[in-house]
Amino acid sequence: MTDEVKQSSTEDKIRDFAVRVEKLRQMGGAKAVARQRDGGKLTARERLDVLFDPGTFQEAQLFVKHHATLFGMEKKE
Repeated sequence: MTDEVKQSSTEDKIRDFAVRVEKLRQMGGAKAVARQRDGGKLTARERLDVLFDPGTFQEAQLFVKHHATLFGMEKKE
């Protein structure tokens, strides 16, 4: 019975991790991406695709958050 609880708990953690990664990869959602493009800008990931050869960029620290507080940045994730 303990193994079932551990298995379920581990599966839940893996699922939660996958959901969090997907949310971060959406770069603020469709509305934020559209706002970038409407301003004639590429998203950060699109700029990386332009700068690096395919398959050579390895993203690290996906879950890092900023600590900026000036200019209203404390309200942004």
